[in-house]
Amino acid sequence: MVARRCQCRSSLASAARKARLGLPPRLADLSFENLEYPSHDRDRRRFNDLHLVATRAKRFADEYPVGAKRGLLLHGSDMDRVRHLGVAALRLLAEKGIRCLYFDYHGLLKVLGDRLSSDRQTAQGGHRVARAVARADVLLIDSLGEGRSTQWSVDTITALVKHRHDHNKGLILTTGAPLAPRLARQAQPHGEAMLNTGDSIGSLPVHLGWRAYERLMQMCQLVKVPSGAGSSKKAG
Repeated sequence: MVARRCQCRSSLASAARKARLGLPPRLADLSFENLEYPSHDRDRRRFNDLHLVATRAKRFADEYPVGAKRGLLLHGSDMDRVRHLGVAALRLLAEKGIRCLYFDYHGLLKVLGDRLSSDRQTAQGGHRVARAVARADVLLIDSLGEGRSTQWSVDTITALVKHRHDHNKGLILTTGAPLAPRLARQAQPHGEAMLNTGDSIGSLPVHLGWRAYERLMQMCQLVKVPSGAGSSKKAG
């Protein structure tokens, strides 16, 4: 007789890995294999464009940490597709035994802000999460720069990006915000944040401030994800 691992045990192990990543259930099974492509027959250009960026995202995960860049910044207007590629890369890294962690941008800021709470239990929870974020070899921040900015959020993300850069830690970032700034760099001579007071489509420097933005440009491979159109099918 040949002993085989029980299928239920494999399923439990897979669920445990996903839980450690912090992925919400809706995103937990996203992979390069189930990425949906535009119809090759109807729109070959879009099919080829998406295949190219998927290949680049997969190569980042395959080669990490050997590549020159420790970060991957996926951006584009089709956030479902941008997010899919980011999670797929994170899961591939985790399968290699790399310690990975997922947070959406708002959720990350909230738990880091909990450290300042007057409630002891809440503050302790915030500090635990902050330690986990610092320990992660690769951190995925989803929907970076979405929504309203404050000086506190800018200072917090700037410190986080600097820490990961200085300690050779990896970053995967997804964003629907345009990268090109709408305001001239000269308007911010000391690199201060250009606070966004509610315009959710402001450029990434508006949301993050110039210090964090320029650091990310140094750290990350930039991959623009094309938007989808028409019927689609899974890769393979």
